[in-house]
Amino acid sequence: MNEDDQRLSLTMSLRKLRAIDEAMDVVESHLERLLTVDEECDEDDEELPGRPTLRSFQPMPETRLQGDAERFCRETLMRLVLNPQLDAEGMGVADAGEMLRALDQLRPRLERLQRLGDRASHAHSALSESLMTAATLGYALLESADRHEGLERLRAAWQPRRRRNR
Repeated sequence: MNEDDQRLSLTMSLRKLRAIDEAMDVVESHLERLLTVDEECDEDDEELPGRPTLRSFQPMPETRLQGDAERFCRETLMRLVLNPQLDAEGMGVADAGEMLRALDQLRPRLERLQRLGDRASHAHSALSESLMTAATLGYALLESADRHEGLERLRAAWQPRRRRNR
């Protein structure tokens, strides 16, 4: 690293980390029904972690209601609301309206969570790159001082993956 390079540091106090965990617990608890919508989990199962996002999850093929599909759904449901005589028993039009309202309420919050996740992922990548650079420079220093014994196998296992990713 040059002297001009700024060192990346995102070290946080234990108090801040606990506050972040507590805030995420609150978000997860409020979104638990959505986070577990496709799961069949037994609440009595002691093997399941307490947080919904730690449970095993098999995502379904992604479907996003947007654009023309969203306009079609909204317009169709609106016309059904205006023509209640057409609503056949069990068709679920009332539920569909509730789902649209839930989607409208959830969308801006999901966008915020996505942005936050993207930023966290970027920070993870930046920290990883800084750590790899520091370790590579440190290894060279240890190697020049003939103190790298035992690290050769780890470095050899890591190097091919690094080259493939570039």
